[in-house]
Amino acid sequence: MEEERLCALVLGRLPDVKLTHICELMRVAGSAAEVFRLGRKVLQEKAGGQVSPKLLQALDCPEAFRRAEA
Repeated sequence: MEEERLCALVLGRLPDVKLTHICELMRVAGSAAEVFRLGRKVLQEKAGGQVSPKLLQALDCPEAFRRAEA
């Protein structure tokens, strides 16, 4: 599966992450794939410190990747 598409599906399957949060992460990173390529610290810096630690922690969800690949 194409990386960008897979990453977009993963973002949609993260627990307790709303669509507005996903859109903000993608705006800051530039793409769904970049959300996962950039480290948490870089995402936070690019967002001017406005990304919640809980949201950044939600990005580490191997189960979301497994569900998206299925």
